[in-house]
Amino acid sequence: MHDDHTLRELRFLQRLALAAGSTLDSRDLVNLVISETTEATETDVCSVYLLEADREHLLLTATNGLSQAGVGRVRLRINEGITGWAAAELRPVVVPDVRAEARFRWLHGVDQARFVSMCSVPIISGDRLVGVLNVQTDHRREFGEGDVNLLSAIAAHVAGALERTELQGRLEARLAELRRSEEIHRRFTELALAGAGLEAICAGIESHADASAAVFDEDGDCLATSPASSLPARLVGFADPARRDDGLTVVPVRAGRDVLGWLAVGRPPEGESPHSRRLAIEHGVTVLALELVRERAAAEAERRLRGDLLEELLTTRLTPADATRLTRR
Repeated sequence: MHDDHTLRELRFLQRLALAAGSTLDSRDLVNLVISETTEATETDVCSVYLLEADREHLLLTATNGLSQAGVGRVRLRINEGITGWAAAELRPVVVPDVRAEARFRWLHGVDQARFVSMCSVPIISGDRLVGVLNVQTDHRREFGEGDVNLLSAIAAHVAGALERTELQGRLEARLAELRRSEEIHRRFTELALAGAGLEAICAGIESHADASAAVFDEDGDCLATSPASSLPARLVGFADPARRDDGLTVVPVRAGRDVLGWLAVGRPPEGESPHSRRLAIEHGVTVLALELVRERAAAEAERRLRGDLLEELLTTRLTPADATRLTRR
């Protein structure tokens, strides 16, 4: 009987190892763990809590015996309850009777009074906490060294697979960012080379930042807007953009140390990529600066030409041929 139990555990660990090595989907792995760990450990409930991004809370990610209503909603702080205790200590915690354990945290609508004994094992990758694996029974049970070792082995497989999944996710996100950066850089380079004009540049910013965009002169008067802009015709408070409370992002458009104007970008929609928005604004102000310098240079050249013509008109006795030549100019 003992050999049959040991063989069953070894077969489960083999399946888990194969799954952990072949899947990059953390949900599939967690579902495998909770569906088979109870049988392998002869327990009634298996639950997995994973550490959240703030590294201060554990989220109930999956369970096969507690209320499903708590999955994705129930959170515990590190050091809160038996689960948080195992996470804080980075070691297994065995509680023969949770009713007699002061650290036990009753989760309303999730826990059931019939579950008595509990074993919590931290899921650790290297020295980094990933989550906690829990098993519970509806009768008193003294979890022994063999039980704890088996659960620790399960947790180790889960940790390795989740670490690879997280790494793969980070790499894919980084690749997407690089592709997005290349696209934004190419688009704004085209606008700069074409001398597309202020409105086209604002439209490009709006497209990549997914928010209205407008450029204002030094005094806050609007020079151009993107097609769907709902921004005001005059910008106030531009001298201190950091203190704005209207949701606008306002950045100066500079040529060297000189401020040529201001770019204002509306509030982004929920879930919009901050990376794309930041790149759109950074590239946008650069191209806007080039365009404003180009427009100012053209205006200055025209002003000088008009001045030269006026001076020639006032100081020269014109012949009919001179008048024709100046008219053409």
